[in-house]
Amino acid sequence: MLTIDKDSINIKIRIYIYIYIYIYIYIVYTYIIFISFISRYFVSTVLQFQLFQSLCEISGHTGELHTCDLYRSREAGRLLSYVKFAKILIK
Repeated sequence: MLTIDKDSINIKIRIYIYIYIYIYIYIVYTYIIFISFISRYFVSTVLQFQLFQSLCEISGHTGELHTCDLYRSREAGRLLSYVKFAKILIK
């Protein structure tokens, strides 16, 4: 007659539970990293367009944003150098 040990069944159940918990934590951790990467990419894109828009406004451009040319604009160059300097100070 085959005997089933309750302790061995409990140990197997615990192992399965630990495996499921580990997989769940791994999936949640991966999802959090993915969301943080996507949100960082989205925010950086928005900030890039806002900076370009302000550079175009300072250079005196009127019209569509995609037609803006910053070539030889001293005011836009000054603002861009201030932004670069602030980036160095933040690090």
